[in-house]
Amino acid sequence: MEEIAQSVSEKLNCIKEIYNNINQAIHFITGKKDDLSSEDQLPLLNYIIIQAHPKRYISNIHYLKCFFDTSTQDNVFLTNIISVRDLVNSLSAEKLNINQEEFDKNVNEKKEKYKIKMDD
Repeated sequence: MEEIAQSVSEKLNCIKEIYNNINQAIHFITGKKDDLSSEDQLPLLNYIIIQAHPKRYISNIHYLKCFFDTSTQDNVFLTNIISVRDLVNSLSAEKLNINQEEFDKNVNEKKEKYKIKMDD
């Protein structure tokens, strides 16, 4: 994502664009024209943000909350993005129904991959 979006607002727009594209694909496949419910939106945003793994995610959220003049729709979207941050921060082996050893192994592997990605 950093190759496409440099500023905080560009990152927000990038995530929104990905979300809208996936949402349109869901509409196309299901034939439904209704907007996704919040029960469906949050898992989709979880997936998008975890896969995108944006740099400086938390500081970008703080910046958006403090300085970004958002429309009502953007405020809802920002609230959902903050919910994703809270969810990821609260993950545990127990919540994922896996043993602690497997959880620690997976977390450490992801941290290593993240360090390599940040060094590039």
